[in-house]
Amino acid sequence: MPHPSNHVYFVHGIGKHGKEWLDEADDGTTPREQLADAWKRYGKSLGKMEDHLRLVPICYDNVYTDLYAAWSEAVATLRTHLVGHPGAADTLKPLLDAAERPANGVANDEFLFTHVFDLLWYWGNSLVQGKIVSSVARQILDDLVNYYEKPGNSFSIVAHSMGTSVVHKVLQALYTEPQYRDRLSSRLKFKVVMQISNTSYALSANRDSHYTNVVKPSAYANAGVCWTMINVACRYDPVSELIPFDPPADWLDSYSQSSGSYLAVRTARIATPNVHSIARYIENPLVHIPLFERLRGVTIPAPLKKKAFEEFDARTPEGAFKQVKGQFENLINSSGTSTPEFIAAVKQFMDLVRTFGSAVP
Repeated sequence: MPHPSNHVYFVHGIGKHGKEWLDEADDGTTPREQLADAWKRYGKSLGKMEDHLRLVPICYDNVYTDLYAAWSEAVATLRTHLVGHPGAADTLKPLLDAAERPANGVANDEFLFTHVFDLLWYWGNSLVQGKIVSSVARQILDDLVNYYEKPGNSFSIVAHSMGTSVVHKVLQALYTEPQYRDRLSSRLKFKVVMQISNTSYALSANRDSHYTNVVKPSAYANAGVCWTMINVACRYDPVSELIPFDPPADWLDSYSQSSGSYLAVRTARIATPNVHSIARYIENPLVHIPLFERLRGVTIPAPLKKKAFEEFDARTPEGAFKQVKGQFENLINSSGTSTPEFIAAVKQFMDLVRTFGSAVP
C-alpha cells in the first residue's frame, strides 16, 4: 500500500472535540465520512483517498479543560472567602453555582460553555489565546518534522470557525518566531490552506493590519505561507457573513493573483439547518472539488463534476428551509460589527440551529 504523501492538518472550531474529532458525529455524519464520501465520487481521477491523503486531527480542547479546572478552584476559594460575608454569599450564590459547573464536569457537555465561553475566552484572554496557538503550532510541527525531509511530501491545513483564527495566528508564529522557524532545515511552504467559515478577521485584535502580515498565499517560492489559500463562506452562515474575511484588491502581487493563488468560495445551498457544520460545508462540491484538485494536483473530469453538482442540487433544493434561511439572514443583517456583538450573534445563531432541531457539535 502506498504511503500517503499529502499530510492534511484539520483544526476544529468552537464546541466539544476529542483528539480524534474527525471521527466524531457532526450533524448526522462525521467529517472523515463526509470527506471519504465526496472523494469516492470522482473515482480513478483522484485514486483512493487513503493512498494519497493522511488526515491529521489537531485538538486544543485541553486548554479549556485545564482552564475550567483552575476556574473551579478559584470559585471554591471565593466561597471560602464569602463565609464571613453572609449577605454577599446569598446574593452571589446563583452566579457561583453557575460558575462551579465546570468543576462538576457539566461544562464539557453544555452549549454555553463549549461554544460561547470558548469563543469569549479565546478573544478576551491573551493567556488562553496564547496557549491555544502554542498548542496547535506545536502539534503541527511535532508531526510535520517526521516527514519534512522526505521527498514528495506536502503539507496542508483545513481550519474551521474559530480554528481559522487560531491557524492565522499559528501561521504568523511559524514564519516569524525563531522557536518554530528554526526547527526546520529549510523554508516551509504549505500546499493548501483552506479556511472554512473564516473568523480570523472578526477575531483580529487589530483589523487595520490584518491583511498586511505574512499570512497570505503566493505563487513565488520564497513568499507567502502557502501556494493556495481557499476561503469558504456560506450566505446563510452568520459566523462567516457577519464580519467576513474580505482581503483588499491589492492584497496579493499581480502574478499570484493571475495564478489563482487565492480562491474565494461562497455557497448558498444548504442540506440542514446547521449551515455552520464543517461536514456540511465539505459535502458541497463547490468546497471539496477545489480542495481535492489542489491537494492532488489534478483536474477532475468535467462530467464527474457535473454529476456531483446535480446530485448535490437534488438533495438541496433552493426552496428548502425558507424559514431557516430567513431567520439567519435577519440575524446577519441586524447584527453589529464589533467583536462582542459578533460573539453575541454567534450565540443567537447556535440557539436558532438547536431550535430548528439540528445538532450543534
